[in-house]
Order: sequence, then C-alpha cells, then structure tokens
Amino acid sequence: MSIVRNYRPTSAGRRIDGVAVKAESATVARPDGALKGAAPSGSSIRRSGKAPAIMSVKRTDETKDRLGRLRTELGKLHPRPSSPEEARRGISCALENAGLCDWTVPELSGPDATWRADGSVVVKLLAHVIVFNASGAFRIVDSHSPQLPYFEMRAASGALFAMPAGL
Repeated sequence: MSIVRNYRPTSAGRRIDGVAVKAESATVARPDGALKGAAPSGSSIRRSGKAPAIMSVKRTDETKDRLGRLRTELGKLHPRPSSPEEARRGISCALENAGLCDWTVPELSGPDATWRADGSVVVKLLAHVIVFNASGAFRIVDSHSPQLPYFEMRAASGALFAMPAGL
C-alpha cells in the first residue's frame, strides 16, 4: 500500500511489490519523473496519472500475508484519529509495526494528495486508494477489489467514514 513500491522482474512477467502483473506493456513514472516501459531491477516506481495497464493480477502469498499484518496493525490504532494528518501518521505507524517499512503513505501536503472542498483528502497509491475525511475517519480501498473496503476506521469523535460526493 505504497506510493513507492519496489519493482522486481520475474520470468513470468512483472512483479510490483508482490503483485504479479501479466501485462506486456505498461508505462510507469519513476521517482525522477521519467516515463519508462519497465523500470530497472531494484528501482522504485510511482503512480502518476493513469495506472499501468493491468490485464491480470494475482497476489503472492507473501503480499497477502503483508496485507493481513497491516490490517491487524491498523485495527490497533488508538486513539482514533481526529484529522486526516493524524490518520496518515497512524497508517504510517501501522506500516512500521507490521514490518512494512518499505511501504509508505505520502505526505498530505505533497503532490500525491488531492484535497477536496469538503476537507477530505484522496491519496491514490499503486494498488490502493486512501480517502481521509476531515473528521479523521478514513477508508482504504483495494484497487483490485474496489467493491469492498480493505479497511475503514471511525474518527475520534465517533463519526463514521463518509465517501465524499463525486468519488
């Protein structure tokens, strides 16, 4: 669940942080802003604009385990967040506690965060989207299974997460 992911080529196709991607051509933006059809082994890639063309995705057992550890740590967040910034810091701590220090959530003041008129913030990651409400409630959506939230948390005030209009 990171804007920055490690790219590792495999003999069967591409692997982006444990996700096997069976698309032959995908354009990705590297951290330096250059667009490449494939990043060199061990380099990082960033989601920029459109997502890479993904025809078929199958998560490895390792990635499923990582996502499970992260969900467990997110459930331990206490106290609940009272602002988008607190929620982002909580998610970052959960990533660290789950042993996922190579996964990051970008700063909400940076170019990867989209602030909306209602005070909510949307952060699009490589395989997830995080939507923060102004109250601190947040939802993480898996881009590969968008019909079900990966994780959702109420705000410190008890306010439920509310999807901003137009999303």
